[in-house]
Amino acid sequence: MEILEGVDVNNSDGLPLLSVCIMTFNHEKFIAQTLDSVLSQKARFEFEIILGEDESSDGTRKICIEYANKFPGKIHLVLRERKDVIYIDGNATGRFNFIENLKLCRGRYIALLDGDDYWIDENKLQKQVDFLEINSKYSGCSANALENQGSEFKQSELYKDCYSFEDLLSGNSIYTCSAVFRNTFTIPDWFSKCKMGDWALWLLITQNGPIYNFRETMAVYRMHNNSIWFSKGKEKNLKDIIATYDFFLNEFDPKLKKKLRTASKPYYYNLLNLLRDKRNSQIFSWTFKSFFKFYDLKLLKPSILYCANILSRQHEAKIVDTR
Repeated sequence: MEILEGVDVNNSDGLPLLSVCIMTFNHEKFIAQTLDSVLSQKARFEFEIILGEDESSDGTRKICIEYANKFPGKIHLVLRERKDVIYIDGNATGRFNFIENLKLCRGRYIALLDGDDYWIDENKLQKQVDFLEINSKYSGCSANALENQGSEFKQSELYKDCYSFEDLLSGNSIYTCSAVFRNTFTIPDWFSKCKMGDWALWLLITQNGPIYNFRETMAVYRMHNNSIWFSKGKEKNLKDIIATYDFFLNEFDPKLKKKLRTASKPYYYNLLNLLRDKRNSQIFSWTFKSFFKFYDLKLLKPSILYCANILSRQHEAKIVDTR
């Protein structure tokens, strides 16, 4: 690995070298810390902040306007409307805000940050741009992060040196708040329909080269009741992962179908075990779907245990009734 030591790097065309793409919606408690963590970056190059505010119902928009007025020329604030929200399976997403923000990024590089996350390394952007400037085989780079829930912080365990396209077929291993990547990709039409946009984005990016992962901890990923991923719960997340695999099977190269099917299998098994533990009758429809997808007898086990548990409880109830 080669890293430049704080070299001054700028675009010759006068454009910012890097664009920080921030999406925010109902982040009143967090957005100021998010923006402060970006503005405090010690970078020897010009960068812009593309701040997409998605018509929040709390005080987020007011705070964004205050920051944009305080830092004109640095923060480019776009006030969006909820009527433009993209719906997936009847659920509103922030995908329109995300896609339109990406289109506005003028930099050679793009850094992502959600309005409830923040950076804790003031040299983050300099380190990552230095690395990408001299390591052309990589399409981007990420870093480790702290997971924050309430007052607790947990160190991430993403210690892999880099992630290839094939690595990421097995699941999303990159913290969005840690990533910087080259602005050389094209957003396909299907992107707006995918349930997990960040995962799809990494797969698009890594088709041009792997993503290097810094072992350093550079960001904080917040987990709270209003966060998109954390608020849905494990069952819904597993179903969304499976749906995303099904989506990839239709949209990516047919040569990848075998790899995608193999990678999705553990998520089916985890979902079946979860439904069994929750005593959820959906286990039967999901067993049917998973078995005829993989023809693996092991996938029948959670349903068998579920039925055995029901019969056992019914038997115990009869014994009680006869006493």
